[in-house]
Amino acid sequence: MLHRPGNHRAHKVSILEGEVSVENGAKIFSVDDKEIGRVTSAGFSPRLNRTITLGYIKYDYLTPGTGVKVVAGEEQIAGEVAELPFVRGSWYRN
Repeated sequence: MLHRPGNHRAHKVSILEGEVSVENGAKIFSVDDKEIGRVTSAGFSPRLNRTITLGYIKYDYLTPGTGVKVVAGEEQIAGEVAELPFVRGSWYRN
């Protein structure tokens, strides 16, 4: 991850609870309702049975496990910051 002077955000991922539709550009909030970023892409993971988002969030919130809320329509969906890869191990099963 590159850090440039004045760049206060980093590309990070979050895993949301359940299957929800999240639009690109959706706002990301901290658990104490501070706006901390935006979603750049989102999709449902059948393997994790959850929605995964990619987005930019402020550096103070990058620690894996940090709680976040993502706006989906009129709802705020709970989730957490996560590291890649989401699924450890091989794609192939024996």
